[in-house]
Amino acid sequence: MDQQAAGQRVQAHLERACALLVSASPAALEGSADALDCALAGLRHMPEAAVANRAIHRSIRKAGRLIEGAAQYHRGWNQRLRSLLYGYAADGHPAAVGHACRWSLEG
Repeated sequence: MDQQAAGQRVQAHLERACALLVSASPAALEGSADALDCALAGLRHMPEAAVANRAIHRSIRKAGRLIEGAAQYHRGWNQRLRSLLYGYAADGHPAAVGHACRWSLEG
């Protein structure tokens, strides 16, 4: 397989993942995970020198920033939701949420 073509395919998967991460719908996030999986599979089969491609590294960093931004966004909403539902702890931070435990017993 041509290394340049393989690099272009990896780059295309990474660009697709980034475009999907920007839209942030649940279906788009699922599609971005698939695109990132395809990019990773392509990277595993490329020689190390080809993986050093600057465009690939830029796309990987961009995808990482988009994923971190999405995680930060959801952490912020989770914090707001906790403060609205459970108030604040003595230290001024949103209260910790106690997760209900469920038991299922069959006799």
